[in-house]
Amino acid sequence: MRMRIYIVAIVALAVPSGAIAQTGCVTRGEAEIVVTALAPSLIQSIRQRCSGFLPAGAALTGRGDAMASRYAPAASDARPQAVAIAEKIAFDGEDNPFPGLFDNDAVLDAFETGMTVAVAQQLDAESCPIANDIFDALEPLPVENFASLFVTFIQIGARSENTGPGDSPFRICAPGENP
Repeated sequence: MRMRIYIVAIVALAVPSGAIAQTGCVTRGEAEIVVTALAPSLIQSIRQRCSGFLPAGAALTGRGDAMASRYAPAASDARPQAVAIAEKIAFDGEDNPFPGLFDNDAVLDAFETGMTVAVAQQLDAESCPIANDIFDALEPLPVENFASLFVTFIQIGARSENTGPGDSPFRICAPGENP
């Protein structure tokens, strides 16, 4: 068990930073499944990161826990599919080279840790109020809306002049591109 924890930690450091040179891509639907599975953790991470930058009574800090809890059942339902997608991302479409070490949710757990930390690190005093506004608009909606918008932001960010290869947690296939 201890070895698994060390390996998960190593992969968590690598996944969001682009250390895995992903040449393949995932479909928008696959990206949304992964984000759905990670939604409660992403919300909690964003809430924690932004709590010091937002006024008392902000939607994100006041209702973030409730939203994460409300999305938890859908996240749990999405995890089995998200595991396979996370392995596809982590191992660039190849079979898991470490099936004894990376079984069940280990790769997704590592991906989740890396992605939530990477997302939170991007937030600051300027961006947290924007994140709060987005959260406030999405909060009453189902997790599918959260996942869809989050993936859209990943796509927009990937096209930004300030980003490079590896700045995105995964590459989403362009229209007509095969995963």
